[in-house]
Amino acid sequence: MTDGKGLSVRSLLPIKSEKKNKLRASSFFFFMYHKKIETDDNMKFADSFSYLPSNQSIYCFDLGGNVVLRIETIYSPNARIYFTDTNNPPNNIAIPPGIVVRDTTRNLILPQACFQPLGYYLILWHYSYEITYNNQVVIVLSNQEQQSVQLADGLVHYLD
Repeated sequence: MTDGKGLSVRSLLPIKSEKKNKLRASSFFFFMYHKKIETDDNMKFADSFSYLPSNQSIYCFDLGGNVVLRIETIYSPNARIYFTDTNNPPNNIAIPPGIVVRDTTRNLILPQACFQPLGYYLILWHYSYEITYNNQVVIVLSNQEQQSVQLADGLVHYLD
């Protein structure tokens, strides 16, 4: 499946809202990614990821070569980045050589978490991240600080 611009998307699921047309409180990232990268200016908005416990979606990005990067909420405010193959059902794989996850907020390279034999990266909602694969930026996770606004019936709101 592609997003119309030739960008590969595998099982990229939107955040499900409990009420239509209502904002809800969440801490989330905007995803920007693509497979054929010439410069960072080519990054396109893809979707957003929620760290809320109600988020049951696993966001998947096909990096090619039988490698899928997955991001899933573990428990708020934490999520993990891990890798699988493209099989159905997918098999977990070791972090591929050439993957680097950088915390761009603090300018730090994230270490691999070693709580599982194949490894993963632990990410937190309040930082932004850049993921490179073979020295090319493939995914940017940009922290967005927001509040949801809910109004009583009959009230009007506007931006000034």
